[in-house]
Amino acid sequence: YELRGVTLPPEQNYASESFGDETFPMVAVSEDSNITFRNICGGMRLHLKGSAKVACITVEGHDGEPLAGQAKVLAYSDGSAPVIIMSEESLTSVTLTCPGGVQLSEDHATSFVLTLPPTEFTKGFTVTVRDTEGRTFTLRTDKPNSVLRSNLLNMPEVALSEADSPDNPGCPYIN
Repeated sequence: YELRGVTLPPEQNYASESFGDETFPMVAVSEDSNITFRNICGGMRLHLKGSAKVACITVEGHDGEPLAGQAKVLAYSDGSAPVIIMSEESLTSVTLTCPGGVQLSEDHATSFVLTLPPTEFTKGFTVTVRDTEGRTFTLRTDKPNSVLRSNLLNMPEVALSEADSPDNPGCPYIN
């Protein structure tokens, strides 16, 4: 079965320890009354520490990977995993907004989870964190990473003070 008009939102709202509301689609196909829903997407979990109050986080691949926008989903009645195919007009970044800001701690990391389609970041990706004071912190990797359907790409814990910022230029993402 082909489902058209599926939209992966380019802007997602923060939810503590989880995906934002209405951002993690599932699909089910059945030829009888037994329905089993299957996840369509995967996600990325960031673990951030520091003294900043996070306003938003943006993820973008280094090779123009499609991450949001219109897609179609192929779903199967035989229980096979669904497949998402992003449109040519897809957007290449996803932003997680944190209404009111999320206060980080110096002592323990706060998790931020973004929904992403299954994606191979062959040239790595960049994460841009903006805080409520207007500061920008950049975390990046040039190493290949994969977001798999129904899985989280867990990134290592990082302190924003170690990120690339106006006070600390050029510091790369921790491998």
